[in-house]
Amino acid sequence: MNITYLKTTAILLVSIVIFSSCLSSKTLTNSIKANIGKELAGVKKIDASNIILKTEALTKMDSLVIVDKNKSYFIPAIVFWMWENSLNCKLNNQIYTNTFIDILNYKIGEFQLSKHLGNKVLEINIEKIPSEFKYLNKGFFYFIVYAYGYSFYEGIQPDEQTLEISYRILEDNIEIKNKTFKKYYNTPYKDGWAGSTKLVNKYIQSLNANFETDCNEFVTEIIDNL
Repeated sequence: MNITYLKTTAILLVSIVIFSSCLSSKTLTNSIKANIGKELAGVKKIDASNIILKTEALTKMDSLVIVDKNKSYFIPAIVFWMWENSLNCKLNNQIYTNTFIDILNYKIGEFQLSKHLGNKVLEINIEKIPSEFKYLNKGFFYFIVYAYGYSFYEGIQPDEQTLEISYRILEDNIEIKNKTFKKYYNTPYKDGWAGSTKLVNKYIQSLNANFETDCNEFVTEIIDNL
């Protein structure tokens, strides 16, 4: 095979990979907003006077999403190329607080939770929400005479995110029961058929589904322990 043709083909291949995956913080911010809604809804209310939700431990944000560039470089050379592009993303905690309230309100109606409590008070504290992650695109390419090779990775790193919710039941202002519920969101997310903004939005959809499942499990556990 002609060495010039081989070199041109290899460089073209890697160039397509690099530049098609180059994602800016502005592009990702706009894509996420388009996917989850451009405006942040107001905080929803709980449909029971004897159930209290506390969220003071959560970080408050004015924006729906914040995307910051963490690292970005591209090193082209005659025989070796290397690149990395990483973006830190944080979704507004209120998005997930409202999701939790929707689930809780559904359970309140389904199981008549307020009546089961009677004169007792259920206090729920959302302490941590897995709303931060990092988009990462990195790789390298080398070309030596008649051979070339490359490595490419594009994925999402949750960065040790945790869902942590605790509850306690009070009777005459005396705590009679308490428990803490934790779930860890540590698994990297990859999808070979999606790239850049599509990859991030698919991860958010997966995150939302897992969050809803875990919140349902937590509220069901409370009901079982009443």
